[in-house]
Amino acid sequence: MSTFTNTNECNNIETFDTSNPNLSKKRKLMMHSEDEYLDLFKRCKQLADLNARLSEKLRSTADEANSYREVNKSLCKRISTFENSEQAMISQLQNEKKNKEKVNKGKKPEDSNETNDDADIIITYTNNNNMDKELKNLKYEIENKYTKLSNNLVNYKYNFKRSKFYLETQNIIEKYPYLNDSLRKTKDELTNKINNLELHMSQKIRSQEIKINNLNRTTQILQNELEAIRRGLGDLPTYEESQTNQTQTIYTDNNSHDAFEYAIELD
Repeated sequence: MSTFTNTNECNNIETFDTSNPNLSKKRKLMMHSEDEYLDLFKRCKQLADLNARLSEKLRSTADEANSYREVNKSLCKRISTFENSEQAMISQLQNEKKNKEKVNKGKKPEDSNETNDDADIIITYTNNNNMDKELKNLKYEIENKYTKLSNNLVNYKYNFKRSKFYLETQNIIEKYPYLNDSLRKTKDELTNKINNLELHMSQKIRSQEIKINNLNRTTQILQNELEAIRRGLGDLPTYEESQTNQTQTIYTDNNSHDAFEYAIELD
């Protein structure tokens, strides 16, 4: 059997050129024997292109999901920064309260410049009378920013799930099993067609070989008959001489002519 039946090499079919002298007669006959084979190959190629586009869509969706995760990480980091800032303010208020109590008891206050190494943002208050008000305003601002970021994230999710790209991708993902089954079915049909075509051509080649063998056997019979006639007449040239000097064909015996017709009928 020929390697032409390999289903994974269907793209190599379009590279065949009937004008190429190196192609075997068998493949040339296979390429021109049925128009339906070309239609099946076109369908196979279209499905392969569709599969490639689907893979590209899936890769784009994965990139979009990665981008969404990066946005989420950024939001979490900013929220953590706000929480650290709030914790730093609370720590500073507690330290100032302790220092104030020590001053009232006649003790030297601790250095107010001592900071919390774990805090990302340190806020220093110069007016203790407005400390509570400033703290409330800062907390209100942090809550507003957090709420705004949360709303933006919710809106992003909402808009993304209703975007044209997302809907088209979901539709393709839902249809992918059917498209994959259709592609597999088309490949199987194409494989069966190729196998049947190759089997047909093999049988045809075998039939031609049988005919050639019959013709060779008929030629041998005619040569034997001709040699027998020459030996009977005695004055005719030998078979080898007749191949170079013969100018016309002479039938001198009806029996040899009948033997030729009989040999043709064997074919």
